[in-house]
Amino acid sequence: MQHHQPRIAALDGIRGLAILVVLFHHGVLFAARKAVTPGQEWIHRLAEECWVGVDLFFVLSGYLITRILLQARGRPGYFKNFYVRRTLRIFPLYYGFVFAFCFALPLLLPSRAYLTELWHNQIWYWLYVPTVAIFRHGDWYVPVVDHTWSLAIEEQFYLVWPLAVALLSRRRIIGVGLGIFVLCLALRIAMATHGYSNAQIRVFTPAHCDGLMLGGALAALELEGLSTMSMKRLSVLAMVAGVALRIFAGTPLVGAKVAWDAIDSSAFALVFVGAVAATLAWPSSVWTRFLSMRWLGFFGTYSYGIYLFHQPLLVLLSPILGRRAALSTTVLGNWGANLAVIGGISVVLAYASFHLFEQRFLALKARFQ
Repeated sequence: MQHHQPRIAALDGIRGLAILVVLFHHGVLFAARKAVTPGQEWIHRLAEECWVGVDLFFVLSGYLITRILLQARGRPGYFKNFYVRRTLRIFPLYYGFVFAFCFALPLLLPSRAYLTELWHNQIWYWLYVPTVAIFRHGDWYVPVVDHTWSLAIEEQFYLVWPLAVALLSRRRIIGVGLGIFVLCLALRIAMATHGYSNAQIRVFTPAHCDGLMLGGALAALELEGLSTMSMKRLSVLAMVAGVALRIFAGTPLVGAKVAWDAIDSSAFALVFVGAVAATLAWPSSVWTRFLSMRWLGFFGTYSYGIYLFHQPLLVLLSPILGRRAALSTTVLGNWGANLAVIGGISVVLAYASFHLFEQRFLALKARFQ
């Protein structure tokens, strides 16, 4: 396979698919109306599982970042260029977001208790380690900003991984990626069986970087010269292994807490790395053509802003969204309207933020190729 690829539209589509899965997860779970029929219960259970859209982001980020680093290592400015470009992409919107919720919104909404809680714990958000705050509390505790835990895990990965890539051969990177995948699964099982909460397990970076590592291993395999046929076999093997692991998690041999808190993430990470590999191996397939559709690429382009904005909107607008008359009296109608309203506002905000604010910083990235 080629070592230097042009931008792949289908990978933007995967990012778009990931944000839509996360929107579906929160849109249904935060909705005012609850399931009452077996069919609605099934949709609700599916939405519960869709939290793993975050793991799809992890796999894709691990792959893309590792490929960038491998192609850039040994060149002048390897570390500086990477860190400056990541900073320009991530920090402006993130810190604008933190400022708004720590200073502006408490003045506008002084009665919201969770904003007071955030005020007392804001140091962790300014340091970009909300994972620490959530772990210390033992559970999700500030719903408007809890979702930044996944951004923090990615940021910690960005901080450490460039040094590892600079020091390790591609084959060592593959071994390290697979080894950490196994260690993450083992650590989550240990935490689940020793009383740690679901939130603590998910936000503990050493226990939740397996998707990032699998994505990194895939990038190293690709640049090591893996043939197209081998990439096809790898994609099928990874997806079959992921499905088998998920089926195993649902057997009586595995407790429900271990299955939900520990195994789900690894099972889906395997499926997702297989899906990314399939996108690379079958560029003309129906799957890849679907992912290359412009509307999915649109969601992928603005996924960062949509992710940041959607959950706070669900919380802040809950008094309005909770009124039956406002968003349909039927359960499915309520869920659909909830998704449409929150998704629509999130997209508008993300689009405006990207073009009016973020692009001013992104333009500076050209100086650090």
